[in-house]
Amino acid sequence: MTASRVVDAALEILAESGTQGLTIAAVSKRSGVSNGAIYHRFADRRQLLVEAHARFLSRLGESSEYRVAPWYSTADRQTFVAGFVAMFLAAIADNRALLFAFVSLGRDDPEMWAAGVVWSRSFARDFSAVLTGRFGCSAAATDTAFRVVYSYAFLPAVFGNDEITSVAMDSTDRAEHLTTAVEAILDRH
Repeated sequence: MTASRVVDAALEILAESGTQGLTIAAVSKRSGVSNGAIYHRFADRRQLLVEAHARFLSRLGESSEYRVAPWYSTADRQTFVAGFVAMFLAAIADNRALLFAFVSLGRDDPEMWAAGVVWSRSFARDFSAVLTGRFGCSAAATDTAFRVVYSYAFLPAVFGNDEITSVAMDSTDRAEHLTTAVEAILDRH
């Protein structure tokens, strides 16, 4: 489908070159679809960006589909938390360039911002529902824990790890430290 090729091309360009590289001409060249055909389907660059953002959020949700992971149905809270943290960090790290582009764009676009909020809240609701329902954690503790995971995961989408601190650490150690912090929050009730 032509529209799908155009949106895929836009996502590729955003991931490689950021928002500055995303022009209709660049998308036309990458997708093999004429400028006129792109403008026939998408009124302007913004509409293309909104559709690319929607596709990105859908793919991000699919790539981090965790309800089928073994850790999701565990009766051990620490296993659940460790699995969620690892999945969330990996999904964000794998999509750093696009997240940076869409966070930047979303601040000025209410439609993209609202879609990002819906996506974020869906993860928060699920995380909280499991922790409160299955493990008896308080809603306040699960909210704080999610905010910590979310902040920790998204900070490197804006800054490189070496721009945040000068401590070199691999992603496995970071995930273990974050899991320990989340467990401490949940233990406080």
